[in-house]
Amino acid sequence: MRITFMVGNGFDKRVGLRSGYDDFYKSLPDNTDNDIINSIKADTELWSDMEERLGKYFTEEIAENPERFIEQKHELEILLERYLLSEQKRVDYKKSDEIALEMRNSVFDFHKTLAAKDSGAIRNLIGSISGSLQYSFIVFNYTNVFDSCISLMKSKYKEFSHRSNNGSFYTDGIDRVLLVHGKIDDGIVLGIDNVKQTQCQSLGESERVSDYLVKSRLNDIYGELRTEDARKIIDESIIVCIFGLSLGITDNMWWSQLLKLLEKNDKARLVVFTYNPAYRKDIYSKRRSTEELMNRFAGISGFTEPTWDRIKGRIYIGVNPQLFNIKLC
Repeated sequence: MRITFMVGNGFDKRVGLRSGYDDFYKSLPDNTDNDIINSIKADTELWSDMEERLGKYFTEEIAENPERFIEQKHELEILLERYLLSEQKRVDYKKSDEIALEMRNSVFDFHKTLAAKDSGAIRNLIGSISGSLQYSFIVFNYTNVFDSCISLMKSKYKEFSHRSNNGSFYTDGIDRVLLVHGKIDDGIVLGIDNVKQTQCQSLGESERVSDYLVKSRLNDIYGELRTEDARKIIDESIIVCIFGLSLGITDNMWWSQLLKLLEKNDKARLVVFTYNPAYRKDIYSKRRSTEELMNRFAGISGFTEPTWDRIKGRIYIGVNPQLFNIKLC
């Protein structure tokens, strides 16, 4: 059984990397004949927004000459890898003991950042589990920063945590970090969730273009079974925590997977940590933040109202959590 963290660019930004889409956009050449780069809007804030624009850029007209699109997308990916590699080189891991301790506290005590009622529910659920738990990590970033921090934590804490239940004692462990979208210098996955997110109805008939644009197909091409491994990890999880990920439509397959987990397993819990600089600790801000996320999930699920009512109480929202408070650059 697993407790799984799904981690996005919010982590890299948290530790000091200039890894936002707006940061990358500033590094792009002003004068270029790359139509994709020229079509991307400077006011886009999230990577998921950029991917969504990439899908909308692909029209019937472009489908008539897909080779140019494929070449230009590849050029964009090369520029992105170079930029993120330069940011990754800025990272300093010298304070390894401090890094390891903060990573352990954030992973092990994640529920303490939730409201008291939700934190208690998570704590009771973990305490009721018979058998060892594996803490797993599905990372959507292209950098190796989160992976490196987990490695420091594993080297410092050989036995991650101990629990007791009904007179039995269990030792929980740390699983490997799965970079589901690849990593720098090893093939990155940049694209959309499905063919319906383009402006081209014939895309489904063009296997070559799909293989360069649809994320699941891209992972299939790499042959690393990353999508299959991630699905298996989620299916084996009792708790899944989302940290630093925007709930963009270009990753809809993962949000659907999480909701299916809640549907089939009445004990499963989903914890969504979100960042909102305008958030205030009053009932209006709390309700608004919660309703926005819940409406997003409800729209993705396609569930009937009775099914949604059955699972929504097992989705917990944590706004501006004090987790992974590390400065690496």
